[in-house]
Amino acid sequence: MSAAAREELKKRLKEHAVFHYKLSMNNTICMVNDVGGRLIKDSSAGKLGYLNCKRGQATSAYHVGKHLAIIVMDRGYKTASVRFKGVGRGREQIVKAMREHGMWIRVISDTSRCPFNGQRAKKPRRV
Repeated sequence: MSAAAREELKKRLKEHAVFHYKLSMNNTICMVNDVGGRLIKDSSAGKLGYLNCKRGQATSAYHVGKHLAIIVMDRGYKTASVRFKGVGRGREQIVKAMREHGMWIRVISDTSRCPFNGQRAKKPRRV
């Protein structure tokens, strides 16, 4: 592979980032990878200063998306694919924050696990 082809490949790979969001009821965690799978940046609502139950709210998810979109855009990435996992709130707010700050989103996918009649459910709590 020639040097010019190698530089073109590096440039093409750097244009696209993959955002992995884990949305739980208690926190919003995000890891950003490049196409090769190397970690670019990670963040969460707890790292941004939200405490206790505020970490699981939609506004904290918005700020996590905004924070990471700004950092990734500064590093030269233009397009992104977003993968959500979990049952937490704030999916629309995350996408809205990324679009407002100039990130072009190619794919939005949900990778949450869904059992097909797996284990027996836990008995309901009686108070």
